[in-house]
Amino acid sequence: MPIRASTLFEMFPFCVLFQKDLTVSSIGVALRQVMPHIVGKKVTSYFELVKPLIEFKFDIIQSRSNNMFELATQEEVDKLGKSSNSSSTGKFDDEIGKIEP
Repeated sequence: MPIRASTLFEMFPFCVLFQKDLTVSSIGVALRQVMPHIVGKKVTSYFELVKPLIEFKFDIIQSRSNNMFELATQEEVDKLGKSSNSSSTGKFDDEIGKIEP
């Protein structure tokens, strides 16, 4: 049974989807409210991996698919949201799971 991307992002409001090169491709609805500008940028530019204590590399993360990962922002979220020129009221494209300005 297929699930629409918007449903997943509402169920997991703090999710971060990224590509093999660690570029953020989509984020959950809660993150979209405070830091919509991170889509298209490296996840390591904004977050650090807190748990588990492993290197923040795609292959290592992919090999631990049964683990829960804890990320922390490198700066305060208030500062990250204010440093962006983009607004947080982007339109969500459910077919591809990305925000359009």
